[in-house]
Amino acid sequence: MAERHLRAGATNRVVLCSDGVANDGMATTAEALFERVRGPRRARITLSTVGFGMGNYNDVLMERLADLGNGNYSFVDNERAARRIVDRELTGWLQVAAKDVKLSLELDPAAVSRYRLIGYENRHLMAPDFANDRVDAGEVGAGQAVTALYELKLAAPTPRQLGVFRIRFEDPDGGSSRLVETSLTTDGLRPTFERASPPMRLAATVAAFAEKLRGSYWARAVRYDDLLDRIETLGPPLSERAEVIELRRAMVLARGLDHRDDRFDADSPAATMGFDEVPILR
Repeated sequence: MAERHLRAGATNRVVLCSDGVANDGMATTAEALFERVRGPRRARITLSTVGFGMGNYNDVLMERLADLGNGNYSFVDNERAARRIVDRELTGWLQVAAKDVKLSLELDPAAVSRYRLIGYENRHLMAPDFANDRVDAGEVGAGQAVTALYELKLAAPTPRQLGVFRIRFEDPDGGSSRLVETSLTTDGLRPTFERASPPMRLAATVAAFAEKLRGSYWARAVRYDDLLDRIETLGPPLSERAEVIELRRAMVLARGLDHRDDRFDADSPAATMGFDEVPILR
Protein backbone atom coordinates (compact mmCIF):
# COMPACT_ATOMS: atom_id res chain seq x y z
CA MET A 1 0.00 0.00 0.00
CA ALA A 2 2.79 2.40 0.84
CA GLU A 3 4.51 1.73 -2.48
CA ARG A 4 1.27 2.32 -4.40
CA HIS A 5 0.73 5.66 -2.65
CA LEU A 6 4.36 6.81 -2.75
CA ARG A 7 4.59 10.59 -3.24
CA ALA A 8 7.70 12.52 -4.21
CA GLY A 9 8.59 15.30 -1.79
CA ALA A 10 6.44 13.82 0.99
CA THR A 11 7.29 11.84 4.11
CA ASN A 12 6.43 8.25 3.21
CA ARG A 13 6.42 6.27 6.43
CA VAL A 14 4.76 3.10 7.69
CA VAL A 15 4.02 2.87 11.44
CA LEU A 16 3.74 -0.76 12.55
CA CYS A 17 2.00 -1.49 15.89
CA SER A 18 2.62 -5.10 16.91
CA ASP A 19 3.78 -7.54 19.57
CA GLY A 20 6.52 -8.65 17.17
CA VAL A 21 5.12 -12.17 16.81
CA ALA A 22 4.67 -12.84 13.07
CA ASN A 23 2.11 -15.64 12.77
CA ASP A 24 -0.06 -14.73 9.78
CA GLY A 25 0.50 -14.29 6.05
CA MET A 26 3.44 -15.25 3.85
CA ALA A 27 6.22 -13.52 5.79
CA THR A 28 6.39 -15.16 9.21
CA THR A 29 10.16 -15.48 9.72
CA ALA A 30 12.54 -12.73 10.79
CA GLU A 31 14.52 -13.06 7.55
CA ALA A 32 11.40 -12.71 5.39
CA LEU A 33 10.27 -9.63 7.30
CA PHE A 34 13.71 -8.04 7.07
CA GLU A 35 13.78 -8.55 3.30
CA ARG A 36 10.40 -6.86 2.92
CA VAL A 37 11.66 -3.85 4.86
CA ARG A 38 14.85 -3.52 2.84
CA GLY A 39 12.93 -3.14 -0.42
CA PRO A 40 10.61 -0.25 0.55
CA ARG A 41 13.47 1.62 2.21
CA ARG A 42 15.26 1.84 -1.11
CA ALA A 43 12.09 3.47 -2.47
CA ARG A 44 12.32 6.07 0.33
CA ILE A 45 9.60 4.50 2.45
CA THR A 46 10.62 4.35 6.09
CA LEU A 47 9.28 2.13 8.85
CA SER A 48 8.75 2.97 12.52
CA THR A 49 7.60 0.34 14.99
CA VAL A 50 5.55 0.59 18.17
CA GLY A 51 5.68 -2.45 20.42
CA PHE A 52 2.79 -3.76 22.49
CA GLY A 53 2.36 -6.79 24.70
CA MET A 54 4.05 -8.77 27.45
CA GLY A 55 5.21 -12.35 27.88
CA ASN A 56 6.03 -13.45 24.34
CA TYR A 57 6.74 -9.92 23.10
CA ASN A 58 9.62 -9.88 20.58
CA ASP A 59 11.59 -6.75 21.44
CA VAL A 60 14.62 -7.69 19.32
CA LEU A 61 12.56 -8.13 16.15
CA MET A 62 10.68 -4.83 16.56
CA GLU A 63 13.85 -2.85 17.12
CA ARG A 64 15.61 -4.58 14.22
CA LEU A 65 12.74 -3.81 11.85
CA ALA A 66 12.89 -0.12 12.78
CA ASP A 67 16.66 -0.10 12.25
CA LEU A 68 16.36 -1.65 8.80
CA GLY A 69 13.41 0.60 8.00
CA ASN A 70 15.42 3.72 8.85
CA GLY A 71 12.81 4.66 11.43
CA ASN A 72 12.16 4.83 15.15
CA TYR A 73 11.26 2.25 17.78
CA SER A 74 9.12 2.73 20.90
CA PHE A 75 7.44 0.44 23.39
CA VAL A 76 4.02 1.05 24.94
CA ASP A 77 3.22 -0.57 28.27
CA ASN A 78 0.57 1.85 29.55
CA GLU A 79 -1.65 4.73 28.53
CA ARG A 80 0.96 7.34 29.49
CA ALA A 81 3.46 5.84 27.06
CA ALA A 82 0.86 5.80 24.28
CA ARG A 83 0.01 9.46 24.87
CA ARG A 84 3.70 10.38 24.87
CA ILE A 85 4.16 8.82 21.44
CA VAL A 86 1.10 10.54 19.97
CA ASP A 87 1.69 13.93 21.61
CA ARG A 88 5.46 14.26 21.30
CA GLU A 89 7.19 11.61 19.22
CA LEU A 90 4.83 11.20 16.28
CA THR A 91 5.50 14.74 15.03
CA GLY A 92 9.21 13.98 14.87
CA TRP A 93 8.55 10.76 12.97
CA LEU A 94 6.52 12.55 10.31
CA GLN A 95 8.66 15.70 9.94
CA VAL A 96 12.22 14.74 9.06
CA ALA A 97 14.81 17.40 9.91
CA ALA A 98 17.93 15.56 8.72
CA LYS A 99 18.66 12.26 6.99
CA ASP A 100 21.52 9.79 7.33
CA VAL A 101 22.81 11.48 10.48
CA LYS A 102 26.22 10.22 11.63
CA LEU A 103 28.06 11.29 14.78
CA SER A 104 31.77 10.99 15.43
CA LEU A 105 33.78 11.81 18.55
CA GLU A 106 37.55 11.84 18.02
CA LEU A 107 39.33 12.04 21.39
CA ASP A 108 42.90 13.27 21.71
CA PRO A 109 45.11 10.45 23.09
CA ALA A 110 47.20 13.07 24.87
CA ALA A 111 44.11 14.15 26.83
CA VAL A 112 42.12 10.92 27.25
CA SER A 113 43.91 7.69 28.14
CA ARG A 114 40.77 5.47 28.16
CA TYR A 115 37.12 5.84 27.27
CA ARG A 116 33.95 3.88 26.58
CA LEU A 117 30.64 4.72 24.96
CA ILE A 118 27.72 3.67 27.18
CA GLY A 119 25.15 1.92 25.02
CA TYR A 120 24.55 2.26 21.25
CA GLU A 121 26.42 -0.97 20.51
CA ASN A 122 24.11 -1.65 17.56
CA ARG A 123 24.75 1.79 16.05
CA HIS A 124 28.49 1.41 15.57
CA LEU A 125 30.05 2.46 12.25
CA MET A 126 33.52 1.77 10.92
CA ALA A 127 35.66 4.92 10.67
CA PRO A 128 35.72 5.01 6.82
CA ASP A 129 31.90 4.79 6.74
CA PHE A 130 31.50 8.17 8.41
CA ALA A 131 32.32 10.09 5.23
CA ASN A 132 30.78 7.52 2.87
CA ASP A 133 27.34 8.73 1.76
CA ARG A 134 26.51 5.27 0.44
CA VAL A 135 26.48 3.93 4.01
CA ASP A 136 23.01 4.38 5.46
CA ALA A 137 22.37 5.97 8.86
CA GLY A 138 19.40 7.15 10.91
CA GLU A 139 17.01 10.06 10.58
CA VAL A 140 16.35 12.85 13.06
CA GLY A 141 12.87 14.32 13.19
CA ALA A 142 11.63 17.72 14.24
CA GLY A 143 12.03 18.26 17.96
CA GLN A 144 13.97 15.04 18.53
CA ALA A 145 17.16 14.86 20.57
CA VAL A 146 19.77 12.20 21.27
CA THR A 147 21.98 11.86 24.35
CA ALA A 148 25.17 9.79 24.22
CA LEU A 149 27.30 9.30 27.33
CA TYR A 150 31.02 8.60 27.40
CA GLU A 151 33.02 7.51 30.43
CA LEU A 152 36.50 9.04 30.26
CA LYS A 153 39.78 8.61 32.09
CA LEU A 154 41.82 11.75 31.60
CA ALA A 155 45.56 11.77 31.13
CA ALA A 156 47.72 13.70 33.56
CA PRO A 157 48.38 16.47 32.92
CA THR A 158 45.34 17.04 30.72
CA PRO A 159 45.60 19.41 27.75
CA ARG A 160 42.77 21.89 27.36
CA GLN A 161 41.68 20.25 24.10
CA LEU A 162 39.82 16.96 24.63
CA GLY A 163 38.94 16.20 21.02
CA VAL A 164 36.66 17.01 18.10
CA PHE A 165 32.95 16.22 17.71
CA ARG A 166 31.62 15.87 14.15
CA ILE A 167 28.15 15.54 12.66
CA ARG A 168 27.49 14.54 9.06
CA PHE A 169 23.96 14.65 7.65
CA GLU A 170 21.86 15.20 4.54
CA ASP A 171 19.00 17.62 4.07
CA PRO A 172 15.50 16.06 4.17
CA ASP A 173 15.31 16.27 0.37
CA GLY A 174 18.59 14.39 -0.03
CA GLY A 175 21.80 15.27 -1.83
CA SER A 176 25.39 15.21 -0.63
CA SER A 177 26.06 15.18 3.08
CA ARG A 178 27.24 18.20 5.03
CA LEU A 179 29.83 18.24 7.82
CA VAL A 180 29.61 20.23 11.04
CA GLU A 181 32.32 19.98 13.67
CA THR A 182 33.23 21.60 16.97
CA SER A 183 36.09 21.33 19.43
CA LEU A 184 35.61 19.88 22.91
CA THR A 185 37.62 21.46 25.71
CA THR A 186 37.94 20.94 29.44
CA ASP A 187 35.73 24.01 29.97
CA GLY A 188 32.75 21.66 29.81
CA LEU A 189 33.94 19.42 32.66
CA ARG A 190 32.82 19.50 36.28
CA PRO A 191 35.01 18.04 39.07
CA THR A 192 32.20 16.15 40.84
CA PHE A 193 28.85 14.59 40.05
CA GLU A 194 27.05 17.00 42.39
CA ARG A 195 28.32 20.07 40.52
CA ALA A 196 27.05 18.88 37.13
CA SER A 197 23.79 20.30 35.78
CA PRO A 198 20.54 18.52 36.77
CA PRO A 199 19.88 17.26 33.19
CA MET A 200 23.39 15.80 33.06
CA ARG A 201 22.95 14.13 36.46
CA LEU A 202 19.63 12.68 35.31
CA ALA A 203 21.17 11.29 32.11
CA ALA A 204 24.04 9.69 34.04
CA THR A 205 21.59 8.19 36.54
CA VAL A 206 19.46 6.70 33.77
CA ALA A 207 22.58 5.19 32.18
CA ALA A 208 23.70 3.71 35.50
CA PHE A 209 20.23 2.21 36.02
CA ALA A 210 20.26 0.65 32.54
CA GLU A 211 23.76 -0.74 33.09
CA LYS A 212 22.70 -2.28 36.39
CA LEU A 213 19.58 -3.86 34.89
CA ARG A 214 21.62 -5.66 32.25
CA GLY A 215 24.25 -6.81 34.74
CA SER A 216 27.06 -4.71 33.34
CA TYR A 217 30.53 -5.22 34.80
CA TRP A 218 30.90 -1.46 35.07
CA ALA A 219 27.79 -1.08 37.24
CA ARG A 220 28.60 -3.78 39.78
CA ALA A 221 29.22 -1.13 42.45
CA VAL A 222 25.97 0.74 41.79
CA ARG A 223 23.16 0.33 44.35
CA TYR A 224 19.49 1.06 43.76
CA ASP A 225 19.44 3.23 46.89
CA ASP A 226 22.24 5.35 45.40
CA LEU A 227 20.27 5.79 42.19
CA LEU A 228 17.15 6.78 44.11
CA ASP A 229 19.18 9.30 46.13
CA ARG A 230 20.38 10.86 42.89
CA ILE A 231 16.80 11.22 41.67
CA GLU A 232 15.80 12.91 44.92
CA THR A 233 18.59 15.50 44.62
CA LEU A 234 17.54 16.66 41.14
CA GLY A 235 14.97 19.07 42.54
CA PRO A 236 12.03 20.69 40.74
CA PRO A 237 11.02 21.15 38.03
CA LEU A 238 13.02 18.18 36.69
CA SER A 239 12.07 15.81 39.51
CA GLU A 240 8.37 16.61 38.97
CA ARG A 241 8.28 15.56 35.32
CA ALA A 242 6.05 12.56 34.65
CA GLU A 243 8.84 10.48 33.08
CA VAL A 244 11.16 11.12 36.04
CA ILE A 245 8.44 10.06 38.49
CA GLU A 246 7.89 6.93 36.40
CA LEU A 247 11.66 6.29 36.39
CA ARG A 248 11.72 6.42 40.18
CA ARG A 249 8.87 3.90 40.36
CA ALA A 250 10.79 1.56 38.06
CA MET A 251 13.87 1.81 40.29
CA VAL A 252 11.84 0.98 43.39
CA LEU A 253 10.30 -2.01 41.60
CA ALA A 254 13.71 -3.23 40.38
CA ARG A 255 15.14 -2.91 43.89
CA GLY A 256 12.37 -5.11 45.23
CA LEU A 257 13.00 -7.77 42.59
CA ASP A 258 16.81 -7.84 42.68
CA HIS A 259 18.04 -9.42 45.92
CA ARG A 260 21.64 -9.36 44.70
CA ASP A 261 21.78 -5.65 45.48
CA ASP A 262 21.88 -6.45 49.20
CA ARG A 263 24.84 -8.80 48.90
CA PHE A 264 27.33 -6.35 47.41
CA ASP A 265 30.35 -5.75 49.61
CA ALA A 266 30.73 -2.00 50.00
CA ASP A 267 34.33 -2.46 51.21
CA SER A 268 35.47 -4.44 48.17
CA PRO A 269 37.82 -2.89 45.58
CA ALA A 270 34.96 -2.82 43.08
CA ALA A 271 33.01 -0.48 45.36
CA THR A 272 35.62 2.22 44.81
CA MET A 273 34.87 2.30 41.09
CA GLY A 274 31.86 4.01 39.62
CA PHE A 275 30.40 6.93 37.74
CA ASP A 276 31.45 9.47 40.40
CA GLU A 277 35.12 8.97 39.60
CA VAL A 278 34.99 10.20 36.01
CA PRO A 279 34.75 13.79 34.80
CA ILE A 280 31.21 14.95 34.30
CA LEU A 281 30.35 16.82 31.11
CA ARG A 282 28.23 19.90 31.64
